[in-house]
Amino acid sequence: MKNLLCVVIMLLIVSTASAIEVGNHSFETPVFAQGGYSENWSGADPTGGVEIPDWEYDYAGITFVGVTYPADAHCPNPHDGDNVAFMPHISGGENQDSGPWQDLGYTIFADVEYIFSLDVQPVNDNTKDRKASLTFNYHVGDVRVLIYEELIDLNVEEHVDREWETYSVSFTASAGDDCIGVGKTLGIEFNNESENSSALYLYFDNAQVVPEPATMILLGLGGLILRRRK
Repeated sequence: MKNLLCVVIMLLIVSTASAIEVGNHSFETPVFAQGGYSENWSGADPTGGVEIPDWEYDYAGITFVGVTYPADAHCPNPHDGDNVAFMPHISGGENQDSGPWQDLGYTIFADVEYIFSLDVQPVNDNTKDRKASLTFNYHVGDVRVLIYEELIDLNVEEHVDREWETYSVSFTASAGDDCIGVGKTLGIEFNNESENSSALYLYFDNAQVVPEPATMILLGLGGLILRRRK
């Protein structure tokens, strides 16, 4: 009976520890009345409303990147909570150098697979080239260094307009490979990489990061139980 109780407690610990905390993961702060929005990411244009905590954005004179509580049919119903992040592709040139990003404050360990998932919804012309990018990077102070980036073709994926889909990317840190950041601080970023059109809005929600395998923890705990029995 005591061993069973230990296993239950251990499973609870593993399930709690398996996800890496993403601050403001579904963009629920700040709180808006329906139809309200802000473009003021940390480090962004200070004229764009109240600050959006935990996420940062490298402002380069480009606005229209922010968080909203949708109020009309043009905007999606949030997948998690009330708010969503929004980002158009910028007309007349390449998109902003970076999308919203976050330093997770989590040390990258060797031989662990990290999975970054994000809900995405395009809301405009599906005849155009609609793409999103999901990125892992590591942080050294204020410097972000690319680990892995994946471009998601929303048209190839036959993504239905105005419907949410969850996309994910992953990488595995290898021991002794400094270029992928073992021992550094993990970060994530997302961006709208669609065809050159200010009308091509993408909406984002529910950012999650999970290290795998959590089963390694279970195996270690199982070994403790076996030793206890002996």
